[in-house]
Amino acid sequence: MKNSQEFEVIIIGRSYAGLSAAMSLGRTLREVLVIDDSRIPCNRQTPHSHNFITHDGETPAEIGRKAKMQVLKYETVKIHEGMAATGK
Repeated sequence: MKNSQEFEVIIIGRSYAGLSAAMSLGRTLREVLVIDDSRIPCNRQTPHSHNFITHDGETPAEIGRKAKMQVLKYETVKIHEGMAATGK
């Protein structure tokens, strides 16, 4: 993983909002790092997502998998599986 000083933006969390932000920034060629510890997703109790245009009825895991695949097409976006912590 790159040194954090080499990224223009660091996003904590790989949910829909985090990946959407990463995609938007990647499209503008910003160096982006997404940090997420998704071992226990916050939406793990949700069997299917609804009222989410083009994804109605899909599982959150499937939506997340597709989103991650699309975001990683932008070479300036990297995803780190792990936790963010202070340097203290």
